[in-house]
Amino acid sequence: MHSCKEKNTSGNKTQTDTIKVENQGKFTDSFKTQFEGTWQKETEFQTSTIEIQFEKEKNYATVIDIGSGEAPPVKLQALPKDNKLFINTEDEHIQLEVKENQLIFRIQPTTWNKDGTVEKPVENIFKKVKK
Repeated sequence: MHSCKEKNTSGNKTQTDTIKVENQGKFTDSFKTQFEGTWQKETEFQTSTIEIQFEKEKNYATVIDIGSGEAPPVKLQALPKDNKLFINTEDEHIQLEVKENQLIFRIQPTTWNKDGTVEKPVENIFKKVKK
């Protein structure tokens, strides 16, 4: 099980946010086909790249955030749940979903605004460029 906890202790209010993702075993071939490959998002000034890989006998996917290539790539482990991939870090929850041949990369920060509300998620859309 993979989980992420964050506390907000502004004033007298304490809040804990936890997302738990239990490993659901091996990946199906159709799940792998749907996610595996190189995904890119082009903007006016740069192209961001993400690679998703599945290794034999591993119960997680490897997500490599290459970004624009200016900084070293970041490797993260993603677990499956409900036909999506989830990554939990100390700072954010990341959800990856494929719809209509596009990778939807949602980032939910685990930080709170001054009024005690959680920041809104950020959503990026990537297109598959290589299988």
